[in-house]
Amino acid sequence: MRNIITLGLILAVCSSAIAAPIDTVFDALHYVEYCEGNKLLDLLSDSFRQQLEFFYSQFLELAEIDPNTASRYLRGSGISLLDLEWMNLGDVTSRILEHMSLPTFTDVVSDSTVFNGDYAETILTMTDSSKIHIYMVFEEAGWKINSSSIITEMLGF
Repeated sequence: MRNIITLGLILAVCSSAIAAPIDTVFDALHYVEYCEGNKLLDLLSDSFRQQLEFFYSQFLELAEIDPNTASRYLRGSGISLLDLEWMNLGDVTSRILEHMSLPTFTDVVSDSTVFNGDYAETILTMTDSSKIHIYMVFEEAGWKINSSSIITEMLGF
């Protein structure tokens, strides 16, 4: 009987170590609030991160081919074309976050999550009654952000 109780306690501890989708979302909001681009990127699914990496590489090519157009896109971001020479996607994300007014953890009034196998959708209701949809996938032993209405709007996807 003692072994069964011990096994039950071990399983309970191990199962609580895997974060729920809402934990990943709140981590993301924390990283957004404190402009931690590299940590935010670590919360993205492989496919979503690859999309952003591709978008960034295309932008670097544009900066080489047409610096004037690239400069117009950077206006208001706190990033210059010279900065792009040493910045990676995480650095750029951090700098862009510094110049944006985005929702924070304290703006969340309620949340709900709907699961569908290895996928989940978390919906945050904000203080202004707006809703943010965050689509997630379970990969690498944790929930990763696969898409988000706010990121899609920011990047114009």
